[in-house]
Amino acid sequence: MIARRYRTVLTEGYREGGVNFGGHYRLVTWMCGASCTQSALVDARTGRIYEGPIAALGFSFRANSRLLVVNPPDSSEVATSLFPPEYWVWHEASRQFEQP
Repeated sequence: MIARRYRTVLTEGYREGGVNFGGHYRLVTWMCGASCTQSALVDARTGRIYEGPIAALGFSFRANSRLLVVNPPDSSEVATSLFPPEYWVWHEASRQFEQP
């Protein structure tokens, strides 16, 4: 499970700031290799952790939105041709990211 495997990075990432995604979550990201960034959501109300998508070029998101843009299109043209943007929506009912 992601919570056990990445306990330290998740704890430190959560402590770095407050809610930054979906109204009551902290989206934590960390490098997982070359052109690889892993993500997870920490629920600020319950402390539960949910696995998020992996990105090559990072993420774009807002504190009051459930939309997560993976490999945002503001990256270079060459990079986005290799790693096209992906759009994910957090669904409260299923507690997971889904592509629209």
